[in-house]
Amino acid sequence: MRLVIDLQAAQSMSATRGIGRYSLELASAMIRAPRGHDVVVALNATLDTHALDLYETLCELLPRKSIATWHGLRGSAYLLADQGRRAASGIIRAEAMLAHAPDVIHVSSMFEGASDDTVTAWPPGLARPRLVTTFYDAIPMIRRETYLDSAWAANGLTDWYLGQLDEIKQSDLLLAISESSAQEAITHLQMAADRVVNLRAGVSPRFILHTTADVPAFRARLGLPKEYVLFLGAGEPRKNEAGLLRAMALLPAGLRARYRAVIVGKIDPAAFASLVTNAGLEPGEAVLIPWVAEADLPALYSAAALFVFPSLHEGFGLPALEAMACGTATLASNNSSLPEVVGDADALFDPTDPASISGRIEAVLSDPILLERLRAHGRARAATFTWEACAVRAWDALESLPAPYAAPPGRPRLAFVSPLPPIASGIADYSAELLPALAAHYDITLFSASPETVDADLTSAFAVAAEATLPDRAGEFDRVLYQIGNSEFHAVALGGLLPEVPGVVVQHDVYLSGALMIRSQSHAGGLPPLLFDAEGWAGLHLLVRDGLNAVLHNLPCSMPVLRDALGVIAHSRHAAQMQRDVVGPELRLLDVLPLLRAIPALPTRAAAREALGIPAEALVVTSFGMMAITKCPDLVVAGFAAAFAGRPEAVLVFAGAPEPDADIALGPAQKAGLNGRVTVTGRLPVEVYRQWLAATD
Repeated sequence: MRLVIDLQAAQSMSATRGIGRYSLELASAMIRAPRGHDVVVALNATLDTHALDLYETLCELLPRKSIATWHGLRGSAYLLADQGRRAASGIIRAEAMLAHAPDVIHVSSMFEGASDDTVTAWPPGLARPRLVTTFYDAIPMIRRETYLDSAWAANGLTDWYLGQLDEIKQSDLLLAISESSAQEAITHLQMAADRVVNLRAGVSPRFILHTTADVPAFRARLGLPKEYVLFLGAGEPRKNEAGLLRAMALLPAGLRARYRAVIVGKIDPAAFASLVTNAGLEPGEAVLIPWVAEADLPALYSAAALFVFPSLHEGFGLPALEAMACGTATLASNNSSLPEVVGDADALFDPTDPASISGRIEAVLSDPILLERLRAHGRARAATFTWEACAVRAWDALESLPAPYAAPPGRPRLAFVSPLPPIASGIADYSAELLPALAAHYDITLFSASPETVDADLTSAFAVAAEATLPDRAGEFDRVLYQIGNSEFHAVALGGLLPEVPGVVVQHDVYLSGALMIRSQSHAGGLPPLLFDAEGWAGLHLLVRDGLNAVLHNLPCSMPVLRDALGVIAHSRHAAQMQRDVVGPELRLLDVLPLLRAIPALPTRAAAREALGIPAEALVVTSFGMMAITKCPDLVVAGFAAAFAGRPEAVLVFAGAPEPDADIALGPAQKAGLNGRVTVTGRLPVEVYRQWLAATD
């Protein structure tokens, strides 16, 4: 196979972090043992900070023709760029990679490009090759309160992260860096277990015991004390350097006087000084080193009396493995991947409890026999983690990929007719989620009632046209796909387009009587001829005898769709059976495609209630979705009143858009004496909708 490795992670802001080191080490190991496969490394020429060193490293492994560069647009960072500019860089990248005719593209890190010119997302409108992605962790999703729901939301990173997460979900295979991260992909991203492989990580041969670490000149250059406890990787809340500092302050006086804490990481010096003071340490008892050159790391580890890794969550924990390889006794948290790495219960502690951390430090530094045992264990344990073994697992996984989908030459052209965001429609949201996956197989043009208002993410990826122009352009397309539902957004498609330009219909609602009534408002003959076409004499009879509401509630009015469509897709067996009941057994071109939904990542109940202003003691009953009369909100109110009339802390919420007359719920609420305890929210942004899901009892 020809494998193209996107190695931007070794060029981006991740280059000097664990992700950058992991990416380069894995790629190098795979290149050194290619099993007869052809490897091309793709680099972004716009990212020039580390370009020369990286290029020279790769030239020792590959012929120059196998190191491909592409030139994106400067200023493509997500937080800084016009999104059209970023999209253009994505297309340039994709076309450059496709020029090498890859069988597989491996993206070393998908979560790049928030604040630099890295671009890793595949353009929605371009055929998607087989994509494999290294998966490090789902920490921002798992710890939403710290990341997605706080600082990241304020500066725009949440949308970027969720977009990149969607890219990962579309990967053919995830190469996880630990068993812990593999399980996170399966649990939190709902990835199938056979699409996730645990590669583990390796440790470079240069990480060995360095006696030069004891040279005074080395200590003076880095500002190291004579004896120190080391932590590498500080600078964000989950790294928990504050917990380590508090633990150091709890050490017995003798140990505290002898050992200093050396913290390596990008922390504001003033903020670090506050951490030291708040921990109960004197300023000289802790040393901050903002950055250490990679060449100095083995000596830095080797000179430490003890390496302590108090992280609250790690995808792997490469610094702990590197310290062990250098013969440094290593202690780590008892969570996520770190027990896998350390492999010794005596070396683990509870990172949320400074006394637990301090107790382990004291036990090891006070016991020379235990200290030496951990040193020997660490060297032996680290020897089992090699990049060569990671490369073997990676090639095994790539070779086991199924044969790629064979798209027709040039890809068939598809007209996609649907309401689209920002229209307040569940079908619009469904279409936006479906389109990127569909784009792997079709060259798509979107047809919308208001193309000038369609969401920028869609217009940057697809051609968009007014739906009224479809009849004149029908000859341009191989296939037509309609998304049809029971609302005003489908009147043109039902009345003018589908009969003239037949296509396959995804029918989201079996009952289309509401859409029929809306169509009748602009129809020359009004409702009767449309109703006759849909339901025959029986429909007209019911209208005359019992009125419009009887028609809306009892007649599906879906016969025109079942008659004019080339085929119909329903989202449940129940819906399909209802369609067959309308037409009879002769309805053949009907299939069921389940409505595929992933379980969303929700905030905690406490965080959701705080965001919504709901007291912790409140009992919240919620009805989700559009509040239509067919959902029987009056019965919901009656049931709530019967169950909770004597419980004033109980509230009833209709989380969704009401029909024009919200009194279908609030009127019965007033009659039941529930004033102030029943709320209709209106249509909600997705993040607020999920807050209600999390807050509800």
